[in-house]
Amino acid sequence: MIRDTNGHSSQFPRRAIVPPAPIPATWDAMTKAEPRLLALEKRARSYRGDRDIWDRYSLVKASLSRLVGWESYRRDLSDTEHYRVALDRICDALGV
Repeated sequence: MIRDTNGHSSQFPRRAIVPPAPIPATWDAMTKAEPRLLALEKRARSYRGDRDIWDRYSLVKASLSRLVGWESYRRDLSDTEHYRVALDRICDALGV
């Protein structure tokens, strides 16, 4: 048995819990962590020049919000800066 400084015993040594490294707010780092961003960019590019571009923008933005930003299901991509970088990239793809 191993005893820690508080007198607790265990057959397993205690290990430090190390959080994962944060994902930088760059397009390359974000797409490596969340490849669906690349598919979304491709979809946005296909809408470029569409007559209903602002309707398309709304659709793409709703999908983007599920992948990055405050409404993201991933905590490591739920930062405002991640959302800004991704939205800029998507807007460039849409041509708006």
